[in-house]
Amino acid sequence: MPVLSRTERRSAYRAQPVRRVTLPKPDMEVERRWQIRPFGTRVWQQALRPCLEPDLRGEFHPSSYGYRPGRSAHQAISKAQLFIRPLYSVHWVWI
Repeated sequence: MPVLSRTERRSAYRAQPVRRVTLPKPDMEVERRWQIRPFGTRVWQQALRPCLEPDLRGEFHPSSYGYRPGRSAHQAISKAQLFIRPLYSVHWVWI
């Protein structure tokens, strides 16, 4: 942590480049691409998160689900289905 403190005081922190790795998928010809962040960058991001998150949380739209604590992709899909269902409901008219 002393390195982060010195860097923070100078306001000179620069994120290190991401290491890109490709790994073969089993039984497939396609390779899986991974991007691995350096450990120091991850520590820096996690240290700043509690400071920035409360300020930024109010700027998100209530229907926003991406990368928000306590929200998941499953909840986003359920919410989207609630909006889509009335558009595609069929109203039969019997003559």
